Amino acid sequence: MSDNETPIEKAVELLVYAPIGLAMFAKDTVPTFMKMFVARGHTEVSQRRKSANTQAGNYKTIGQMAVKYGGPEVKRQAGAAAETVRKRAEDTLSTIAAAAAQPASAPAAPTRPSSAPGALTTAPAPAATNGTGPASGELPIPGYDLLSATQVIERLEGLAQPELIAVKTYELAHRARTTILGKIAQLAS
Repeated sequence: MSDNETPIEKAVELLVYAPIGLAMFAKDTVPTFMKMFVARGHTEVSQRRKSANTQAGNYKTIGQMAVKYGGPEVKRQAGAAAETVRKRAEDTLSTIAAAAAQPASAPAAPTRPSSAPGALTTAPAPAATNGTGPASGELPIPGYDLLSATQVIERLEGLAQPELIAVKTYELAHRARTTILGKIAQLAS
């Protein structure tokens, strides 16, 4: 555009020639730019995909290691905690039973009259420390001292009255576990 042009010539250049020139320029350069933009986009997506695959592989490996090595450890710790709780509960019950079975200065009283059917005929006084009563080798349940309360209870059924009395006497004299003593009382009635 020059300064000597008339306003009509300026308007024709601006409204006719400029758009035609712009369209021709775009026709020549847009495909090149489009190829450049597509290539850049493709490269970016490929890099992101590789990065995501690498991270997913790392997470998978970490997860597999956690399952392989962590699972057994968690199971071991849970078992140890459960065993600790079981032992504490059993010791607490034994302590309570021993305290209840040994009043400070009260003499031992029979638990039931001997005339009741199936009643235990004797009610031996507990002796936690003096070792009275049968020895563990004389009990009708082999390995008695090594068994948990649950294991002893499983073996009580089928014992005769004298055998139940022997187990009761031994239990009162040693650990006085209420679960075992309760089961003997149930079986004796």
